[in-house]
This record gives sequence, C-alpha cells and structure tokens, in this order.
Amino acid sequence: MVVRDLNREQLNELKLAFLCEKAGGTASYVDLADAEDIPDETIFSHYEGIEFTEDDFFCGHA
Repeated sequence: MVVRDLNREQLNELKLAFLCEKAGGTASYVDLADAEDIPDETIFSHYEGIEFTEDDFFCGHA
C-alpha cells in the first residue's frame, strides 16, 4: 500500500516517525504530542513512492 492508502492510525504513527527523523532521532515529548498537527499532505509528499505493509506499523498489532 502507498502512503495515501494508510488508515488514520497508521498515518499518525508515520507522523511520529517523521518527527523523530526530522529531529535526528531525539524528538521531544512536546513535539511528539503535536505530531497529529502535521498536515497529511506533508506526510504524503515526504513518503510518496514508498510501499508499506501492515508489518511496518505497530498499531493494530496485538
């Protein structure tokens, strides 16, 4: 699946990963708390062309 096919939980998880990547792996708790405020279009643009699988995400796993 491509980034535009992700459900809301997966997209939010990807936003957290995006913040950590941008911060060099050391995003603050304040930054992480605001991850959902990142526009979806920013994530769509950044991850365009990448194929994802269900195993790429922690959400939805028991």
